[in-house]
Amino acid sequence: MRIAQVVPLWEHLPLTNHRSAEYSISLLTDELVRRGHDVTLFAAAGSDSLAWLEPGCDQPLAEAKVRLQEYLLHEQIQLSRVFNCPGRFDLIHVQGSLAALPYGQLSKTPVLHSLYEPLSALLAQPPKALNSSKMASLTGSNFD
Repeated sequence: MRIAQVVPLWEHLPLTNHRSAEYSISLLTDELVRRGHDVTLFAAAGSDSLAWLEPGCDQPLAEAKVRLQEYLLHEQIQLSRVFNCPGRFDLIHVQGSLAALPYGQLSKTPVLHSLYEPLSALLAQPPKALNSSKMASLTGSNFD
């Protein structure tokens, strides 16, 4: 299976903190490769993975000390690169990005959304505009 793993650009993978979402994402990505899947990791440059890396920025954006607005621009550029490749992937797995939810509506490729922060009551039920069979999962956990 051809899988796109899309992760936030704040940090590189993996972080050494075994309780971080980035560490869990790294384990999942590498295990998918070991099991024979063709995985492309969309992440910050310098990420260490068995997957093919397509960097979304030259360094983790936390290290670059970018402002939130600049981060959001980098995130949108990365998401547009992922979702502008019809037929390239069999599954797109987006980790921790609410900004990707509307992209899933436009994709013919199945999209799995994994969110790691508790959602407010407003977003606990996704807006009707985002309800779709293409939204395979919306998870919440805070790793505490």
